[in-house]
Amino acid sequence: HKGKVAAGWASRGLFEQALNVAEGIQGAGEQAKAFGAIAEAMARAGMTQQAQEVFHQALRTAEAIQWAGERALALGAIAEAMARAGMTQQALWEQALQTAKLQTAKAIQGAWERAWALRAIAKAMAGAGMTQQALWEQALRTAEAIEEAGERAWALGAIAEAMAGTGMTQQAQEALHQALRTAEAIEEAWRRTSALRAIAEALARAGMTQQAQEAFHQALQTAKAIQGARGRAEALGAIAEAMARAGMTQQALWEQALQTAKAIQGAQGR
Repeated sequence: HKGKVAAGWASRGLFEQALNVAEGIQGAGEQAKAFGAIAEAMARAGMTQQAQEVFHQALRTAEAIQWAGERALALGAIAEAMARAGMTQQALWEQALQTAKLQTAKAIQGAWERAWALRAIAKAMAGAGMTQQALWEQALRTAEAIEEAGERAWALGAIAEAMAGTGMTQQAQEALHQALRTAEAIEEAWRRTSALRAIAEALARAGMTQQAQEAFHQALQTAKAIQGARGRAEALGAIAEAMARAGMTQQALWEQALQTAKAIQGAQGR
C-alpha cells in the first residue's frame, strides 16, 4: 500500500513526500520497488543526479532482500526501470543487471521464479539495446539449466523474443527453435499446449509469422489430445485468444480453435 502511495507522489513530482513514504516501508522488496519507481520518475523529470542517487538506494535495499528469488526479481526490475529512464550508460545499471543475473544463475531454486527473473533481465537488456553475444548466451545458458521443461521453454521463448527486439534475428530464431523443441518434449498434453501457445505468441511478436502459425497449429493439435472436455475447451479458447492478440484472426486455424472450443462448451452445457 505504501509503495503505491510513494509512486503516486512521485508521479505528481512531489519527490520529497514520495521519499518520506518510501523510507517508512518495512519490507525490503516493496521498499526497493518504491525507490525504483521514484528514481524513474525523477529521471523522467530531468533530475538525473538525484535519480542516480535514489536508484543506488533502491539497489542497496534490493541487495538486502534475504530470499534469492525476490532479490533477483527486484534487482532485475531496477535494471529495467533504469533502462526505461535511459540510464543504461550508468555503471550502476550494469551493476544492477549483472547482480540480478548472478543471483538468478546461482541462487534461485524455483523454476518459475527463475524463469520470471530471466524474463525481466532479458527485457532490461533489450530495452538498453544490448547486443553483446556473451550476455545473451549467459541468459540462455541459465534458462537451459531450468529443470522443469515448461518453465525452461517459457524462459527460452521470452529471452528469444527480447533478442529479436534488439535486431538479433538469427540468434532469436535459433533460441525460439530451441524453445519449441523443449516444449514438444513435455509429456502432459495441457502443459505442452500452454508452452507451445506461449512460444507461438512470442514468434508472432518477433515478426516470425510463418513459424508462429506452425507453432499455433502444433498447440491446437496438442490441445485436442487433452483428456477432460473442460480443460480441452479452455486450452482451445486460450489458443484462439492468443491468436487474436497476435492479429491472426483471419487464419482458418483461429476459426478452428474458436469453433472447437465453443462446440465442446456447448456439448457440456446440454
